[in-house]
Amino acid sequence: MSRITLDWADYFREIFVNQIEALTECLEKRILSTFDAIEDEAREISEKEFERLGLLPGPYSDDGERAEKAQEAGISYYQTMDDTRQGILNMLAAACYHLFEQQLFLFHRRGLLNPDEKRELNAKLSKGVLKIETVKDRLLANGIDIGKFVSWGTLYDEFRLVANVVKHADGWSSKELKSRNPDLFFRPGPGPRIGTVDKKRVYQPLFGEGLYVTIEVFRSCTNAVRDFWQELSSAIENQQ
Repeated sequence: MSRITLDWADYFREIFVNQIEALTECLEKRILSTFDAIEDEAREISEKEFERLGLLPGPYSDDGERAEKAQEAGISYYQTMDDTRQGILNMLAAACYHLFEQQLFLFHRRGLLNPDEKRELNAKLSKGVLKIETVKDRLLANGIDIGKFVSWGTLYDEFRLVANVVKHADGWSSKELKSRNPDLFFRPGPGPRIGTVDKKRVYQPLFGEGLYVTIEVFRSCTNAVRDFWQELSSAIENQQ
């Protein structure tokens, strides 16, 4: 069994944490900002549609009919863009968790295994996938119980489920997540909630339907990943 070297603590803080922060900055400053003007864009589409319909013969010579059709065009555009924005939030919440998994697996391979164990792992991976519990057990054998980290419950018990729901839609992860955080299954905004969470079906979370990750929820995920690497860094330092 390989002993965890102290330089991994620095690697977590300097590389892994920076990767998560880059993902957060990309979403907040580069992606979501492109949706700030969709209301104005929808209004412009309605106006152009009103003008276009006025050039056509038939029922659209009536201003009321034209206005109704033009408004429908604007609303359809707005709803599509808003669903797209929600889908991106859902997708990047899942990406945040899967990036965490990939970071953990990279550390497992390079920091916890000796050469013989790496070859054995490669043989096993040809027949399956690496489980996060495997890494957890190996760390426990090294005297570190990540299951007791403050960040672990948020990451493994909630955002693992979020990532699974984004990827697979309705299923066992959806059912379990509903019991843990039912708010994620109701569209944010004013107005009464319609229906009960048990009846909510998740069909297209990648297009913003059924699962509604907010920017606050996304930040909670990135903060949990950041906290995890800080906790693991401290645990390694305390062993030296």
